[in-house]
Amino acid sequence: LIGFNGGVEGGFAEIQGFFEEACSFMAEQDDVKTVMVMSHWDVEGSGAAADTSTPGAYDKMKTLPGCKELDAKRMLKFTSGHIHCNVKDLYGYTGTGFRVAGMGMWGELNPCSGDGCKMCKGGSDDQNFGIPIVDTTEGKFRFWYFDLGNRNHGKARIMEKYRTLTECVSSKGWRECLDLATLWHQQDLA
Repeated sequence: LIGFNGGVEGGFAEIQGFFEEACSFMAEQDDVKTVMVMSHWDVEGSGAAADTSTPGAYDKMKTLPGCKELDAKRMLKFTSGHIHCNVKDLYGYTGTGFRVAGMGMWGELNPCSGDGCKMCKGGSDDQNFGIPIVDTTEGKFRFWYFDLGNRNHGKARIMEKYRTLTECVSSKGWRECLDLATLWHQQDLA
């Protein structure tokens, strides 16, 4: 896991050295099969530059030694937040980019309009609250998503789904509750 703060004034150049160090370190580890990059902003503005949003930084990272090799095997992934709706395949990064930002604050599914609107592209009206799990066991990379609902469902329904999930996980462990989850992505670890 590589976490970073994209809210830097100098753009990617200001944090590039840290990414170079992290990518180099990951490449030297024999047991690292996949790397997840995590940050807050999924789009430019509101705190991040285009190249320090999570997708923008990923695009830069995938050219760096160490990360370049992981990306060639489709093992460099990213997850972002900011816009309060959850989507897989964020902005067309199929099997690579995920947004899991709907964790407790209402978010608009389509808060912008026009051809350039990207706010919740790929979202559905059933994905405003949910819990992700990244699983790298059994020689696989899996991204599970436990959907809890959206504001149209009302607080009572969301809380019912949340209680059902937490009771299941508390008593059985999350693996025994996968009937409550959706598998957003799965692939063999390279």
